[in-house]
Amino acid sequence: MDDSGYELIAQEGKTQTFAIEGMTCASCAQTIEKAVGKLSGVDKASVNLATEKMQVSYNPSAISVSDVTGAVSNSGYAAVLETTDTQDNSRAEKRDKKE
Repeated sequence: MDDSGYELIAQEGKTQTFAIEGMTCASCAQTIEKAVGKLSGVDKASVNLATEKMQVSYNPSAISVSDVTGAVSNSGYAAVLETTDTQDNSRAEKRDKKE
């Protein structure tokens, strides 16, 4: 590429965690992984049924968070991007259920 006068710029990937609602079995998790994994710009989608979480590695210049949540929604489930606030709320809900 140097000979052509162009420079290759590496695009930094991003990994986000989403809370998933509505899953009841491993097939649900696979459905979501396939739907998100098909999106252009997604490198990897991994769903954990037990924790109801999905980790998505993607190129933020090619795809947005709303594209990911839309693919999950179109599959019949709900996805919410996890932030510090949503993680704290999730921990509090689990603690309340145990009591």
